[in-house]
Amino acid sequence: LSVTFDQPMVALQTVDQLATVDVPVQISPAVEGRWRWIGTRTARFEVVPCDAPAASAADCVDRLPGATEYTVTVPAGTTAANGAVLAEAVTFTFATPPPSVTNFIGTSESMAVDPVFVAVFDQVVDPAAVLPTIRLTAGGDDVAVRAATDAEVAADDTARTAAEAALGGRAVAFVATAALPGNADVTVEVGPGTPSAEGLRTSTEPATYRGRTHGPLTLRRHYCEYPDRATACAPGQNMSAEFTNELATAALTQAQVAELVSVEPAIPGMRISVWGNLIEIGGATAGSTTYTVTFAAELADVWGQTLGEPVSVEFSFGHA
Repeated sequence: LSVTFDQPMVALQTVDQLATVDVPVQISPAVEGRWRWIGTRTARFEVVPCDAPAASAADCVDRLPGATEYTVTVPAGTTAANGAVLAEAVTFTFATPPPSVTNFIGTSESMAVDPVFVAVFDQVVDPAAVLPTIRLTAGGDDVAVRAATDAEVAADDTARTAAEAALGGRAVAFVATAALPGNADVTVEVGPGTPSAEGLRTSTEPATYRGRTHGPLTLRRHYCEYPDRATACAPGQNMSAEFTNELATAALTQAQVAELVSVEPAIPGMRISVWGNLIEIGGATAGSTTYTVTFAAELADVWGQTLGEPVSVEFSFGHA
């Protein structure tokens, strides 16, 4: 924050000397900081650095507090270095932004029915005051929420990482008070009216996040290289199978994964990779060949569900 006058207000001095000269500018509400002359015509306000070791990060805001409307006044009678006097007070106002969500964890296209949500804000907030402004719906019905316990956050790797990465006092972790229905659309709205712990302004627009709780494990689609292309596969391309849920293969060896996927005819140098809900099969695929890929009934997702019965699909390769 700076104020510039149209003529010199102080004599030309060293920086140290200027630091001792009073600045005739007032800011309301008061903020811990100091005004300093930058040259002879401009005064700048600096927030006091927050480095007190006893202060928690949530209590340590080394900038203008957010969500606050400020009034700056240069009083009438302010005198320039040459004796000229400001006849009338000059006042202007400005505001710092209300809280907004910068990161949100918990929604995806294959969610748990008991997810831990974490909303990270751009300023310090009070979780107890934020929770009433959060609306959770699942399958079209409202679901009440409550603050997540430390144990619930610690048990969820993604939620714990997000909470630990947030600056102090900016993360709000919450859960539903009852298990969400399976295979249902989920919407989370944060705000409007979300308050800040730094000022009185509240958010005016909702931050909306959507996902879906997991349903049965099924094969969603299969394709070569590009999911949006219906043309035949080209020799050498990988074959991809996309499932509805994330697969539980992280702890399996390559040999164990290979037992769950079979291909006819055989592919020289075949390799199988799993990325979340995607199985990718590569190798020296040949032209003018149709490959039948079969996924075993035991193939499971991270929720403990299996296919239940073998699923076979065909990949048709054309000319090079």
